[in-house]
Amino acid sequence: GLLSAVLITYLQTFVLIKINFLNNISIVDYQNINFVVLGFLFGFGALFGDLVKSFFKRRINKESSESWKIIDQLDYVIGSLIFVSLIFTPTVLDIFVILIISLVLTIIVNQIGWIMGFRKERW
Repeated sequence: GLLSAVLITYLQTFVLIKINFLNNISIVDYQNINFVVLGFLFGFGALFGDLVKSFFKRRINKESSESWKIIDQLDYVIGSLIFVSLIFTPTVLDIFVILIISLVLTIIVNQIGWIMGFRKERW
């Protein structure tokens, strides 16, 4: 997870700085942020968010694979936002948009995966 997050952050940095593509809509100033640190914080935050969710899931006696709608779709995003805020503080509007887009895209991707037979459950 950490390595993938660093790699994706590098690719974003490359596209936004070297190719200068979509740089005007980015909420992160990739020229002034170390992509390795940013990627690490994204990856660690996502893993940590999932870990915290799993901890609370066990406390309320939910099974490992049992669905916990909305929380299952946003745990990694919230964790990432918390850790990334150590070096970059998104606006409240940015956070709201990120949460909504993440929720909608996660649901869509999960539904497509279920339809295609890659997932056993719709959620």
